[in-house]
Amino acid sequence: MLKLFQTCMNLFVLLNTNEDILKNVGNQIFPILGKKILWKLTICLWLNIFFKTSSLVLSRRKRCTFIECTEQEVAYISTMDYVSFIILSSGLRFHYVTKGDHRKPLMLFLHGFPENWYSWRYQLHEFSRHYHTVALDLRGCGDSDAPVQLEEYSLQTLLYDIRDAIDELGHTSCILVGHDWGGMLAWHFALERPDMVQLLIVMNAPHPASWLDAVLRRPSQLLRSGHACFFQLPLLPEIVLSLEDFKLVRSLFCGKNLGIKNKDRRLTESQLEGYLYRLSQPGGLTAPLNYFRSLLSNTLYKHQEVGVPCMLIWGEADNILVEGMSGGTRPYVRGPVVIHTIPECSHWVQQDQPEIVNKLIWDFVLDKDIIKHNH
Repeated sequence: MLKLFQTCMNLFVLLNTNEDILKNVGNQIFPILGKKILWKLTICLWLNIFFKTSSLVLSRRKRCTFIECTEQEVAYISTMDYVSFIILSSGLRFHYVTKGDHRKPLMLFLHGFPENWYSWRYQLHEFSRHYHTVALDLRGCGDSDAPVQLEEYSLQTLLYDIRDAIDELGHTSCILVGHDWGGMLAWHFALERPDMVQLLIVMNAPHPASWLDAVLRRPSQLLRSGHACFFQLPLLPEIVLSLEDFKLVRSLFCGKNLGIKNKDRRLTESQLEGYLYRLSQPGGLTAPLNYFRSLLSNTLYKHQEVGVPCMLIWGEADNILVEGMSGGTRPYVRGPVVIHTIPECSHWVQQDQPEIVNKLIWDFVLDKDIIKHNH
């Protein structure tokens, strides 16, 4: 089953490189795909995986305790000012790691899938000299509370989390930095609460409306987001992602096609365990996957213009997201916008090329024209 899924993913990569094939396939497939077909496919895959791969699931390596399996992460935490939890208005407890004087302006980092706060380790230190840097574990991720119900991951609920976190951290606004799903949330939060966003920095996450426009112009673009479609299925993605001790998740971070390109920044086994340990806990995959499963019920694609100054950073070698580059995002930004692409850089841009990313952020936040616009 794992090989079958990997073959499907390879097909997506192949189609991405040939627009004619992609267009023809997409235009033929999507008019006939309906809920009944999707559910029949789910049942067939379920039966196949139950009979053929149950042993792979059961033989999954038992992980050590958190302290034993994440030595590098624990060592890194020791250099932070403190690691703590905040309880938001929802009653849920959110985990965060922080560095810098809390009296300085807040720089809030939002991670993507399947990550946690640790993805921002290179930025927490770098910007703590001038900012109160905080990397938050989003709802259902890392060590934050993980509600079971799908409705607990609606867009509005996730945006309330960001608003409450800023308040509970003792600030009224922030420089908001997001990657992947965190970037998508950052776009929406800037639309909903521009008064609470001084500057917006997004990495490898298109403005929601630009992605929708691409799909409406060419429905075959949906094939480029095959993983998001697969994650809509119930329970099956959890099993597939955990097969052979999370082999697919490992390939996301470390694989030749999808993983970090920079040899000097590739994850060590200990660093990788910092992600896998949480995902391996009961329900550890379901909560992060609920972000994708709530996708179709959320009003994600608002054709609104972002009014706050923003910067989009995009790793050009991203084989996970390939839409929403500079040309697609620019029309939806009313305020000052800066767009940078980094060659030979993967989807995991802030971990892949941290020095370049940090320099781009410094240039942006210290830009006199940007500062003048904010005042």
